[in-house]
Amino acid sequence: LLAGCLFALGSCGDDDGDEGLSDEEQAYADAWAATLADGDQDDVRFSDEEAACMGDAVMAELGVEPFEEAGVEADEINADGEDDDSPGEVLGDGVVTDAQADAVLDVWDGCADLPAALTASIATEVDLDDEAQECVADGIEEQGLAREGYTASFTTDEDEPPEEVLQELFALVDDCG
Repeated sequence: LLAGCLFALGSCGDDDGDEGLSDEEQAYADAWAATLADGDQDDVRFSDEEAACMGDAVMAELGVEPFEEAGVEADEINADGEDDDSPGEVLGDGVVTDAQADAVLDVWDGCADLPAALTASIATEVDLDDEAQECVADGIEEQGLAREGYTASFTTDEDEPPEEVLQELFALVDDCG
């Protein structure tokens, strides 16, 4: 359970269309934001504001072209409500480059505290007191695990983070908890 839900993307809407996105780009950004904000209790969850910022970042970097080429409409993102869609799953393996993922994640770092959000998700599965949660979040930050996991969710069509990221997360939880 822990592996499958850690890096699931969910989305919520932002109707203000800021950041210079076209109406079409904004529709996709809103879909990504909904995926990030409305996950179930096991998913990494973000506030509506954080998710809107993150969705806008995805579309500001990727634009609509890769989605059009893949035949994916904005309303098809997370259409099944399973919160298992990520850019990599939707577009396919290798469509989003590491450089594009890095650019999106650079913005995401300003949108939300990714290590804290990931730690909160882990804490829904594993009993961690406040001190242990702080320890895990610090370790995630120091080791760049949130970034590694999210990079994979952009660049591969895998629905789980890389095995080495999971191993490091499990080790952190074990060491801290």
